[in-house]
Amino acid sequence: QHGLIISGDLTASYTDIIWGTDGVLIGASGGLDNLDPSGYSTFVELGAGINNTNLIIASERPGTSYAAGLAKAYTGGGYTNWYLPSYSELYGIRSNSFYIGTINRTFYWTSTEDDLYNSWLIGMGGNNNFPGTKGFANGGVRAVRVF
Repeated sequence: QHGLIISGDLTASYTDIIWGTDGVLIGASGGLDNLDPSGYSTFVELGAGINNTNLIIASERPGTSYAAGLAKAYTGGGYTNWYLPSYSELYGIRSNSFYIGTINRTFYWTSTEDDLYNSWLIGMGGNNNFPGTKGFANGGVRAVRVF
């Protein structure tokens, strides 16, 4: 069996975090490969966010002031292989949110980039997925790891 383990909300209550630097295209596009025409993920690409997270950290430098850095720094359960989920991974989590428990905020960052200025956010309370401005604190962080 394979799947994802998801952390609790890593961002403080009522506090959002930035994705990264505006105007920099990193190439973190994994997780958008299996979308239907309406933008719904049809297949969860397990591990797609790992490469995205590594690309973001290589560009932004180590730190926890942005989403991927915060996710990668997480050591819950004694594990050090946490990362910021891709679009398809977080979409899959949202689709199964009934089993997760409390969702503390409306939007969470994915590691999937849209363009120079935007990266994807997933709305946990409905079908609100949209590209948010990278340098604006638009969402929270839930780290994942693959098993």
